[in-house]
Amino acid sequence: ELRLLLCVNTGAFALYAQRMEGSFAKGVPNYSPIYGATEGLIAVNLHPRQNTNPTLYTLVPRAMVYEFIKISDMHLEQP
Repeated sequence: ELRLLLCVNTGAFALYAQRMEGSFAKGVPNYSPIYGATEGLIAVNLHPRQNTNPTLYTLVPRAMVYEFIKISDMHLEQP
């Protein structure tokens, strides 16, 4: 039995959260503690127990990793 849906539920992911809530996750609480990406942590939900729509995140500006590639190396397969 599914008791909790842990996912990002805002932005581009809102559509998928709505679909899950409308099908197999109907009536299941949706918990979204962080907003992450492959590059790192983007933001955290400081108030995850508050049921806000949309979920409100606080940016974590120093948690991201940025990779810069020289324009002259952009044509390389592995710059």
